[in-house]
Amino acid sequence: MSTLGAIIFVSAAEGVVLFIGLELMSLALYCLCGSGLAVRRSGESALKYFLLGSFASAFLLYGIALLYGLTGSTEIIVIQQALADKQLFDNPLLYFAIGLLLIGFAFKVGAVPFHFWAPDVYQGAPTSITSYMACVVKAAAVGAMLRVMWTSFSFGEVFSAWSDFVWLLAIATMTLGNLCALRQKSLKRMLAYSSIAHAGYILVAFLAPGAAGGGAAILFYLCTYTVMTLGAFGVVLAVSERFGDDPAADNISHFNGLGYARPMLGIAMSLFMLSLAGLPPGFAGLLGKFYLLNAAVKANYIGLAIIAVLNSTVSCFYYLNVIVAMYFRPTSDSELEANRSIVMGPLTASGLSLCAAGTVLLGLFPSYVYRLSEWAVSSF
Repeated sequence: MSTLGAIIFVSAAEGVVLFIGLELMSLALYCLCGSGLAVRRSGESALKYFLLGSFASAFLLYGIALLYGLTGSTEIIVIQQALADKQLFDNPLLYFAIGLLLIGFAFKVGAVPFHFWAPDVYQGAPTSITSYMACVVKAAAVGAMLRVMWTSFSFGEVFSAWSDFVWLLAIATMTLGNLCALRQKSLKRMLAYSSIAHAGYILVAFLAPGAAGGGAAILFYLCTYTVMTLGAFGVVLAVSERFGDDPAADNISHFNGLGYARPMLGIAMSLFMLSLAGLPPGFAGLLGKFYLLNAAVKANYIGLAIIAVLNSTVSCFYYLNVIVAMYFRPTSDSELEANRSIVMGPLTASGLSLCAAGTVLLGLFPSYVYRLSEWAVSSF
């Protein structure tokens, strides 16, 4: 049901259908977050997500209602046509409505300052649900944001009105996400803040519509981000599963010596961490960031691109810290033996293999997916 809602959310061409897709996706996610019935943290994460998610949905719905009052329609293309004659540009309610829409989308994307739900919800939810949220929900939110904002509000004075706000969002999201991730010992919280930082990188290209190529760069980056993050959470699930309900089950210390005890898991996790950092041989992440920054430079956001590069450099510390734990930290015989006892089911092993293969292939043969992304955004 959540996946069905995400598909409706990202493909809706009308405001009410967009909201129905969002609610269908979100209501199912609240249940999924609380599905660990024996774990108190799971129920806590579901309640937090429900309360904050409902609040954010109200912003989005109010923005849609205001646009209906201004243009007489909730259809995205009709709203664009109503704005084309520029008669509404002097109406402050138009910019208030756009601001409400951006707040609703920013919450689902996990952009600062609407990110505060992500670390607690990601850590408290079952790891498999966390990986689903980090990939599917973020991709759906970004896709819906592209469809609405670029179709109806990407021209003239309207674009200038909200682009400065998104510029600030991108800087705050990248910087705070990376700085908070530096301090984390929990891998799930670290990946949650990493997810926030990656939302900031996506917002950089969000300011480059049209010929600058921001749309294709965003869709390609979403593909690479999905396989890398899903694979990283898969390894965390495999390592932490043996600790049951222990709150420290995903502590980075449990990865000490993993590269020697379970070489394939160590290699896979190293590939995902290097790709997320944008370092060779993780060419998928490197090319994804290159496309994002290239679009920003073409749109004349050079300063923003430089800030993104600096933030990406900071992120290398906490990604490489995981690799240091797996290969270079002093490890006792008991820790090695505990890691050797890790048992993976066929579904987990198959999923990790597919994610690793996807990360490698997207790095070696990016052109097909990038051309497909260009075709997908051509309708905007």
